[in-house]
Amino acid sequence: MRGSRTYRPFARTGRRWGLALTVVALGAAVTGCGAVSSGTEKTTGSGAAAKADPNKKVRIAVFMTSTANTYGQAVVKGIKEQAAEMGEVEVSTFDGKFDGRTQAAQIQDANATGKFDAYVVLVVDGTTVIQPIKKAIAKGIKVVAGQAPIGSDPLQGKPQVDGVLATVWHEQPRDGNALAETIIEACKTEHAGADPCKAAFIYGNFAVATEQASIRALKKTLAASSAPEVELVASGQGDFLRPNGRKAAQDILQAHPDVDVIATSGDQMTVGAQDAVKGVGKLGEISLIGTGASKQGIEAVKAGDWFATLLYLPYTEGRLDAELVIKAVRGQELPTDETNVNVRELSPIGPSFDQKTKKPFNAEWHT
Repeated sequence: MRGSRTYRPFARTGRRWGLALTVVALGAAVTGCGAVSSGTEKTTGSGAAAKADPNKKVRIAVFMTSTANTYGQAVVKGIKEQAAEMGEVEVSTFDGKFDGRTQAAQIQDANATGKFDAYVVLVVDGTTVIQPIKKAIAKGIKVVAGQAPIGSDPLQGKPQVDGVLATVWHEQPRDGNALAETIIEACKTEHAGADPCKAAFIYGNFAVATEQASIRALKKTLAASSAPEVELVASGQGDFLRPNGRKAAQDILQAHPDVDVIATSGDQMTVGAQDAVKGVGKLGEISLIGTGASKQGIEAVKAGDWFATLLYLPYTEGRLDAELVIKAVRGQELPTDETNVNVRELSPIGPSFDQKTKKPFNAEWHT
């Protein structure tokens, strides 16, 4: 077993959850031996711990943004492997197709079946799912929001709907600021003579509320940059897929052949952008920036083909999702002050992987 590291969430903030996170990678594929185990249990309410049944069977419904999304697949892998370790847990998945209404309808249908004890919702649109989630909670179903909050504010991780256990995410809207800062750094170090430095951005899917917030933050931060001056010359949608990212990048390169930097909100799309850049003979000339710290992204940064990739831990995210809802169903309530869980705080190397990163890191997913 290689790359085994143990992290304790919130150690730097003084908050305690009683959780010890072990992130384990074998090569670049994370295995099922990365346990998320509990220490001392804290409970809220009256007599919750006394009623706990650690062997109670749990049926989890996972509402994915899209089953085709490789990042989401890594989250589900974490959920399933954590469920297997805790025992007596069934996991079912649903394809939201990057459509908030589709996801809301799936939750409504699941409510009607009465087949599930817990939901992990990898949120497409937090506003659209509010009503079906309220009905689920009224039925006693335990709910965790993943990747984005359930509610009208995509920037607020603290649960906005009474009864939601927690939001487990990487505070994605802040990625807009981080990507913009990384673009600015790439302009400084790799395009010092460009005036202005020309950048393009490929986003995943505008139907995802956190993507909208991230794009707004990115534009605001770039617009404020004066040293160097950075001009966002183009943007396009890549649907978190390599072929779509390639097509978006090809369109950008055709319209703006002098672009200096291409950044994306998903490594899958940066791999596609790399294909397009290589196709016009400019690999090494145009700076590429990804999001996700995938196996392919880490290798590309090490090879010098990418400038950087923002760090994500989807497998760890999935394990936390599963542990939260399973414990809740079994009567082990969680501390009320640990409801906004930023998984990136568990990173062993900081918020991103770039060409200056020296610490070893094992990616948790493939594009």
